[in-house]
Amino acid sequence: MLIPANQGEGGTNDWKRNFSDTGNGITNPAKKFRGVGKGDLGSTFYIQWRQRFSLAHLNNYYRVSSGRGGWKMINIGDGDDYDEKPKNSALINEIVMNNDELRLCPSMYHSVLAFAQIADKLDTSSIKQYKDSNGELHNGYTFDERFQNAIDKGPTKINLFERYAMIGAFRIFKPPYGQSKPYRYINRPVPPEYPAVCFHPDEWMTFQVGVTLGPLGSSPSSIEGSDNVEGWTNSRVEVWAAREGQSSVKIIDKGGITLRREAGADLNDSEGYGKIWFTTFHTGLIADPAERDDAETWYDELIISKSRIPDPKNRFEK
Repeated sequence: MLIPANQGEGGTNDWKRNFSDTGNGITNPAKKFRGVGKGDLGSTFYIQWRQRFSLAHLNNYYRVSSGRGGWKMINIGDGDDYDEKPKNSALINEIVMNNDELRLCPSMYHSVLAFAQIADKLDTSSIKQYKDSNGELHNGYTFDERFQNAIDKGPTKINLFERYAMIGAFRIFKPPYGQSKPYRYINRPVPPEYPAVCFHPDEWMTFQVGVTLGPLGSSPSSIEGSDNVEGWTNSRVEVWAAREGQSSVKIIDKGGITLRREAGADLNDSEGYGKIWFTTFHTGLIADPAERDDAETWYDELIISKSRIPDPKNRFEK
């Protein structure tokens, strides 16, 4: 997929496919992942793919007119139903992997309505400033999130937003606005308390998302506030990532999530998971040909299963 320098938000590339059965009428309705006991495809699924990023895609500073910034990689949402308009990607039940705020590491969020980060939330209001292990000083924020909670086990009294934001600062040099390009990929050492899995250019990285749906109902969600949310309660999202030729590392494991539904807890509604979008969508992206380069990303070897999928290197080893 090409991301031209003159592309704004409206010029998004995507590739979409149903992985559920759309059905062919009332007697054969669509079959999707809708949870235990619904007579469909079940409650657990895994999606694995390989993705390659050009150097320009990681080095470009993508300016936005609104939102947090950061390009998407995959949307997972409701499958199409027979004889209805195809579902779009911006849905209440969507599960999305993206490069949030251009941190250069994969993170996840849920729902176009809630935009809830699939992460551990921590109160760091007592932290004003701190130094990382390289001696660099950072300012504190009120609340922070462990975006890769399965591997980010650093001290809680460190500002996590800055920890992730600094991944970009330690790996990418961006010249002052309006000056020479392309940018330089300098790969400075990342402090050991920072999370380990980042994007790397010009290699095939592997990503896998696992989703386990809980029972339909209403309950607070571990990624939102204390109010009840209607949908699949006590659900779980897991994510693995791997560099080319290496074994995967679990980077996200978050349970207790109420995955939202358009239909809430309606047992009779057909809403479920059954469609993916590979996409370069970037909310609020500004066309900026003078300040960034044409970039590309590639996708390959999509696998969808009801069981955990082995790493590519392990599948082909004798």
